[in-house]
Amino acid sequence: MTMTDRQSTTSRPSSAARARLNEKFSHLLAKIGSEHSKKDFVPLFEHYAPLIKSYSVRMGLGHRSDEMTQEVMVQVWQKAHKFDPKKASATTWIYTVARNLMIDHLRAKKGDEIPLETDDIWHEDENSEPFVSFQKYAAKKHLEESIQQLPFEQKDLITQIYLAGKTQQQLSDELGIPLGTVKSRIRLALGKLKLSLKKLDL
Repeated sequence: MTMTDRQSTTSRPSSAARARLNEKFSHLLAKIGSEHSKKDFVPLFEHYAPLIKSYSVRMGLGHRSDEMTQEVMVQVWQKAHKFDPKKASATTWIYTVARNLMIDHLRAKKGDEIPLETDDIWHEDENSEPFVSFQKYAAKKHLEESIQQLPFEQKDLITQIYLAGKTQQQLSDELGIPLGTVKSRIRLALGKLKLSLKKLDL
C-alpha cells in the first residue's frame, strides 16, 4: 500500500463510522423537531452547512452559496418537526430540503430551464433512501446513452440547454423556429428520457 493509499484510507470514515454519524445527526434532528432545541442545532449546523454550501456550488448557485446555505438551514430548523428517522436519515432529509429549495431558485431564475440531473428525471421522493453510488453512476451512463438516441432536433436542444446553458428563447432566435416548437421538442425529449430511465432495473 502506498503512502497515498494509506492517506486516502485514513481520511475516509468507515461504513460503521458513517452509520454512527448518521445515527447521531438523525437523533439530533429529531430532538430539534420535538424540542426546538437550539443547543442541538449548533452541531447539526456546523456539520451540514459546509456540505450544503458545496452542494449549492455544484447546483450552479456558487454566487449565492452563503445565502442558500442560510436559507436551507433555516428551513431545516423550521421543518425539523416533519423529520421521521424511521423513514430517512438526517442526511437524506436535509439534502432533500436543500435540493428542493435550490431547484426553486433555479426555476425562478431560468423559468423551467434547470440543469439536467438524473434526479430530475428519476424522481426520488422525500421519504426514500439515497441511491447508492453504483446506481447513480449506472443511471447517469444510461441517461447519456439515451440522449444520444434521441432524434437530432431533440438531442441538439437538450444538449444546448442543459449542457451549454442556453435559454429556450436563445435557441428559438438562433434556430429561427418558434419558441413553442422549442418547448414542445424539449418536452418530448424529456418524456422519452423519463421512460428510458423507468426501464432501468436497479
